[in-house]
Amino acid sequence: MYKIIKVTDRNGNEKKSAIEQIKEICPEMTGTILYKDLNSIGSRFCFLWSGDSGRMMRTSPIVEITEDSDEIHVVTINTEYWLEKYI
Repeated sequence: MYKIIKVTDRNGNEKKSAIEQIKEICPEMTGTILYKDLNSIGSRFCFLWSGDSGRMMRTSPIVEITEDSDEIHVVTINTEYWLEKYI
């Protein structure tokens, strides 16, 4: 499971409205990455929210994605997302 810890536009400005929308669906901003094997440039990042909403976030196409042992940084056409492993 992962937690979204930061959401910005491509210029580094915090996307407060996007964060508010996420918190309405999942206040903890946690979930599971779907189709992790398909995360590559040109595909879309899919994130299934934890809880019982049954909803998922699907981004615009991925431009860049980097991952280390505990964090993932996803850059899409419109937005950047920072996620960290969540226990």
